[in-house]
Amino acid sequence: EEAEETRSVDVKTGRIKATQDNGVLGHDAQNAAVIAVIGGTLCLEDGIIDGNHRVRCVLAEDSGRVYVEGGAVMNGKALLVGGAQFGNGIYVRNGSLNMTGGVIADNNANTGEWYDEYRRGGGIALKDGSLDISGGIIANNRAGVGGGICAEGGSGSITINGEAVIAENTSSLYSWGGGIAANGSYQVTVGEDALISRNSAKSGGGGIMAKKLTVTGGQITGNEAHTGGGIAAD
Repeated sequence: EEAEETRSVDVKTGRIKATQDNGVLGHDAQNAAVIAVIGGTLCLEDGIIDGNHRVRCVLAEDSGRVYVEGGAVMNGKALLVGGAQFGNGIYVRNGSLNMTGGVIADNNANTGEWYDEYRRGGGIALKDGSLDISGGIIANNRAGVGGGICAEGGSGSITINGEAVIAENTSSLYSWGGGIAANGSYQVTVGEDALISRNSAKSGGGGIMAKKLTVTGGQITGNEAHTGGGIAAD
């Protein structure tokens, strides 16, 4: 009799840590992750998902759903294997992420070399889907584009509200969107008591780089860039 496929993972305590470069689970090196959510659900209530500076922490695709309620997603490093590299911490591809608490921090694959421009989304990368962030902290992540969050390819939405904090993320080299970078197919909304602060980008949009942006509340303050320290509309 075949074993039943696991469709839901609940992380409530402890540490899940990568021990090799191709990750614990993953289709191949470029898509490798400590936890891969393929059409299922991951709920992080507490504990730590640790990429150990070797591999991406979480991949969610094929309508996969990720809920971050507490704990930490940290030390992720998505592998750059031909073309671009997406999401050191979490990569959502045709799926969704709902974050109400916890921390996504210290995810960084940058080396300071020219090819860092191909690295997208230090904390979170989105391709086709939605991010709903109403709490928790996304901090000290680094990428070529979108130090905190990058949405590129496909379409979808990013909503930052509640008491969410996006702070001290960096887009390096000649790139954009220290806190958030989103191409024209994504609607970005910031409201309520959200804080986007002390993020930096070498080119533009220290806090946010987006073409479709609605701000109904929150604070965008203390961000730095060559052009548009707080916001750049591209």
